[in-house]
Amino acid sequence: MVRLPLKIDRSNQSGFTLVELMVVVAIIAFILSIATPNFSKLQLKNNIEGETRKLLSDLNQARSAALFAKTPASVAFSTGSYVVTSNGSAAASSILHYPLKKSDNSDLSGTTISFDTNGLTANTLTLMVSPSGSGAVVDCIVVDQVLSNMGQMKSGSCVLDVQVR
Repeated sequence: MVRLPLKIDRSNQSGFTLVELMVVVAIIAFILSIATPNFSKLQLKNNIEGETRKLLSDLNQARSAALFAKTPASVAFSTGSYVVTSNGSAAASSILHYPLKKSDNSDLSGTTISFDTNGLTANTLTLMVSPSGSGAVVDCIVVDQVLSNMGQMKSGSCVLDVQVR
C-alpha cells in the first residue's frame, strides 16, 4: 500500500498571493483614476481643434470653388450645422459638435459668408469654436476679405501667430 504524506511541501511552489494581486489591482485603479480626467481634457482639446480645422477647410473650399468655377459660393450657418453652397447647389454640409459664436459672443445662426467670383468676401468676421479656454491650440477662425486663417482665442481676440501642430 502507498501512503500519501500528510504535510504538503510548498517550498517548490511559486506564484502570487491574493494579497499581492489585490495590491496591484488597487495601484492600477489609482493610476487610471488620475489618467481619466486628463484623457477627457485631451479628447475635448483634440475635438475642438479638429472641428476648427474642418470649418477652415470648408471655408477655403467654398472660396476656391468660387474662384475657379467663377460662380458665387457661400457658407450658411444655422443652429448646430452649416451648408457650403457652390454653383447654386449644396456642395457639402456639416453638423457642428460644438457651438460656434462670433467674436462678440453672439450666435452665428442665420449668418452667411458669401464669396464672389474672385473668391473675395465682404463678410469679415471672427468665428469662435466654444468652449473657449479648452487649451486647444486652434479654436477660432478669422475670415477676411482675401484670406481665412485659424488661431487661438486670447483675451477676447483671435491670435493668429500660434504654432499649429
